[in-house]
Amino acid sequence: MRRLTLPLLALGLATMAHAADEKTSNWSGESELGYVWKSGNTQSETLNAKQRVVFDARPWTNTFIAEASNTVNSEVNTVSGKKEKARIGERYLVSDQVDYFVAKHTYTFGRASWEKDRFNGFEYRASWVLGVGHDFFDTGTFKLKGELGAGEAVDVIEEDLGATPIVNKQRRRDTLGHFFEELTWKFSTNAELGQSLRTEYTNFNTYSRFDVYIKSMLIANVAMKAAYTLRYNTDVPKDSRHKDEEFTLSLSYNF
Repeated sequence: MRRLTLPLLALGLATMAHAADEKTSNWSGESELGYVWKSGNTQSETLNAKQRVVFDARPWTNTFIAEASNTVNSEVNTVSGKKEKARIGERYLVSDQVDYFVAKHTYTFGRASWEKDRFNGFEYRASWVLGVGHDFFDTGTFKLKGELGAGEAVDVIEEDLGATPIVNKQRRRDTLGHFFEELTWKFSTNAELGQSLRTEYTNFNTYSRFDVYIKSMLIANVAMKAAYTLRYNTDVPKDSRHKDEEFTLSLSYNF
């Protein structure tokens, strides 16, 4: 897990240092380190690290997101009947989105993402999207935006052929339709509630991710964050589940 978190935290610290050097910096973001209880294709206790970095130089903005999670303590039964610690959950996500505001509340965007989960039957899934987004309202208390787009998705699924040690890999590629919405409610000076839904539709699979969180500032820029994530695939490899859930409690640093 140390190999996963250090690069992300180093990126966050470097960005924070850059932001601190410039009083009118266009940089902002959030670094998280937390605990995850996970059910679905893997049932485990894990640690996770997340990094979100935003560069806002209107009319251009860029948002980079990286996530990594890994099992830190789990026991499985071996052939001899003994219990040993083993890694049974490992997931990575990287995405980058560039927005160009053609009007005060309307923007075009390009987004690319790559996700790997060793224990859900997908070797990886990747997509790129071009589309348009709109900030429907921003009152300072409530923020709501939505996006529509189209692009291409590709994934590689892995299927165990049974008694043989051979794993069959199938690569699938298709055009996709993209939908995204995000709502934020700052219900007090130091607390906010957020929710988002992202769906990517192709002929071979529809991938959806739903996130909801509540965050409360503790001291300065440090906050406590509780979150729930649901990922759902309509078409999955044999012996894999359609749904994965994560419940996370983490500390975050906002800059």
